[in-house]
Amino acid sequence: MACTSDLGLATVFKATIFIVMLPIALQAQNYAEKYFQQGKAYERVGNIESAHYYYMLAYRKNPNRMDILEAYARTLALTGKLYEAAARFRDLLQKKPN
Repeated sequence: MACTSDLGLATVFKATIFIVMLPIALQAQNYAEKYFQQGKAYERVGNIESAHYYYMLAYRKNPNRMDILEAYARTLALTGKLYEAAARFRDLLQKKPN
């Protein structure tokens, strides 16, 4: 009879979590890109409110992408949400000081 060690079970558990979570993470990235592209399309035609909405969705899916964060902060400012825009611009400067 084979004996499974606790270390082996921990490794299997971590691998299972990774396999389960990877598609969820990839799906969030795909949605972030789709929302970002939709926001860019609305911004190009001058619909800032809709652009802001889609940039917000993209930011929620992937808050670490600098282009998404910059677009979201910009449209926050353009829609008059200056306090929140300032906070997002500070986030941007902390993540990318140059």
